[in-house]
Amino acid sequence: RSVTRSYYRNSAGAMLLFDLTNRTSFESVRQWHREVTDTVQPFRIVFLLVGHKSDLAGQRRVGRKEAEKLAALLGVQYVETSAKDASNVAQAFQMLTLGIYQALQ
Repeated sequence: RSVTRSYYRNSAGAMLLFDLTNRTSFESVRQWHREVTDTVQPFRIVFLLVGHKSDLAGQRRVGRKEAEKLAALLGVQYVETSAKDASNVAQAFQMLTLGIYQALQ
């Protein structure tokens, strides 16, 4: 983790990714959010919560409403993506980029 911290120390934005088919990855999101937030202080960073593997609906372990609730709790936007069929991948990057741009205004 110490090596990982050096990657986001001077970041303006970050995607908090979790696997929609893996409950443990979802449960780790708060820890990652806290770690990044603590590392970049006193600065603020723009986050986007991303649930990926949305194409695997039958294997889903995290519901949309639950993920949206966590996003609201963290004060971030939420999007679901699939690298397999490319759904919302570009949109996720656009959302984060726009959020960073707006934060810098």
